[in-house]
Amino acid sequence: VTLCFDSVHSIDAGDAHVGYETPLRRSGLMDEERGMYVVLGGNFADWLRAHAKRFLNLDLFGRGRELFWVRFPNSADALGRLAAFSAAGKLRPLVGATLPISEAGVQDAFLQQMSRRQVGKVVVKR
Repeated sequence: VTLCFDSVHSIDAGDAHVGYETPLRRSGLMDEERGMYVVLGGNFADWLRAHAKRFLNLDLFGRGRELFWVRFPNSADALGRLAAFSAAGKLRPLVGATLPISEAGVQDAFLQQMSRRQVGKVVVKR
């Protein structure tokens, strides 16, 4: 794997046990030389590093790590309602495909996402 785009990254303490990046790197599937783990969102320190990279051209991320910078202005209310639905168990994500965490499985997941025809979430698991 040369790229993992983590679009479900969470800095919430309740999610700390998940830690997607570490198991992926330990699995041997991530290319040690060129492998890049890109996170959508991050903690305060990640945002400082992203700011330094974007505005000062100073890369403070460790090798093979990056923060994908996205800003959703005026979205706090909508995200708060979404969080309330989630906490109440009212969100039921549709799983469109479940694939193995292998080179072929990850490639298939990526192709399904890139096709922009995927209905539901693509789950890659052991």
